[in-house]
Amino acid sequence: MGVAETLYDVLGVLQEASHSEIKAAFHKLARQSHPDKQNSLRQTTANLDFKRIQLAWETLGTAEKRQEYDDNLQQEELQERSRTHGAIDIAMDEVEEALDEETNETMLVYDCRCGEEVFLPVKQATGSLLVDCEGCCFVYRINYDE
Repeated sequence: MGVAETLYDVLGVLQEASHSEIKAAFHKLARQSHPDKQNSLRQTTANLDFKRIQLAWETLGTAEKRQEYDDNLQQEELQERSRTHGAIDIAMDEVEEALDEETNETMLVYDCRCGEEVFLPVKQATGSLLVDCEGCCFVYRINYDE
């Protein structure tokens, strides 16, 4: 199965790119692919390209939408890894609450089999979320409904 093209790929930037790098890439590509700048034979393709570039900018151009997109990308990557290697289910009663001394926020902590701590978001919603251990290859599924 091939890797799906991301909005970062559309703009030709790395996921770690700054806002100004993303903006510059958008402007460059928008000028190159704008349908009004193309001959009539290429106009349909250019219009589709331009729409993809515009969608990428609309999503990556604002901090909130970019964060949501990045979170979704991470979940897709973890879902793919969990299909390949399997995810380990953990219930809410298997995690401990801890206070992050830097941010003063409450977080959930699970001790991975490799010895590393896995930090989980405190989530009020129902359902499950995939998180990975930074110390090994394990993917965990936290079940907030339990």
